[in-house]
Amino acid sequence: MYLEYCHSKLGNFGDDLNPWMFPKLMPKAFEDESDKVAFLGIGTILDQKRIDRSNLNANRANIVFSSGAGFGTPPAINDSWHIYCVRGEHTARQLGVDASKVIADGAYLLRNLVEYRNPVKKHKIAFIPHHSSEDFADWQAICDQCGIKMITARQPVDSFLEELLASELVITEAMHGAIVSDALRVPWVPVSFSPKFMPEKWRDFTRALKMDLEVTPLPFVAHYPLNLGQSVEHGFKRGMSKLGVGPSKWARLPNAYTKATPAQIDGLCEAIMAVSRDGKVHQSSDAVVEEVTERLAQCLDGLYADFLAGKFHK
Repeated sequence: MYLEYCHSKLGNFGDDLNPWMFPKLMPKAFEDESDKVAFLGIGTILDQKRIDRSNLNANRANIVFSSGAGFGTPPAINDSWHIYCVRGEHTARQLGVDASKVIADGAYLLRNLVEYRNPVKKHKIAFIPHHSSEDFADWQAICDQCGIKMITARQPVDSFLEELLASELVITEAMHGAIVSDALRVPWVPVSFSPKFMPEKWRDFTRALKMDLEVTPLPFVAHYPLNLGQSVEHGFKRGMSKLGVGPSKWARLPNAYTKATPAQIDGLCEAIMAVSRDGKVHQSSDAVVEEVTERLAQCLDGLYADFLAGKFHK
């Protein structure tokens, strides 16, 4: 079996949880990656574009465990697909599967792998930008100006977890910053910065945990403006989106032609500090998080037993 997930050249914590976590939970599952059996775990990866690009429907089997559906063309799946559980209600509707398949994002299983109780706290407030937002802003400089800890999603999983657990409060634009904070019982506040932020994807995860989502928008500024080619491309795609052409995300492509002024950076810092004081703190209940963790563990145990029994190689 092989892992099918999003690979980021610079690293992205949420996606990188797949090779860090699932081989620990199913130690014999990934010994043969040439068997045409795909394991789709953490990530918003259930869309027709990925199916076509990776030729998944030609596989012997495609196994879905806690993945999320994209927000483009719903995936057309065939008999090779084995859907054990999905991230949320939106995903279940996109796939046309029963709501009983909804459990939660698979990252909640970190609770069974990481010691999260009574950690030593070193940071009063930490900020986690979405990994792609680091292409626009010098978040280390911004967080230094705000006097808070910056946690990059582009670092290795172990150090990310260490820094998150050492934080008393996490402000996060990265969805898996929120998910893992919630799983490991660190209070968190969701914010949006990039125009490409997708609240629908977040609601897919939060509703499964019985949480109401309240995202605070931050002003979008750029330390690193788009080059001419990118600017022209983004402008063209936004224009086509207004005409109803192309995917919906084209309408959210960033308009970042000029470098932010010091006053704009000051305004962004002020907004972040306001969030740290007044933003709605999110955290699912202990009972809910324990329930979904147990259901995920039982579901994965069943999947692994099926794999060891040869179900996907017949």
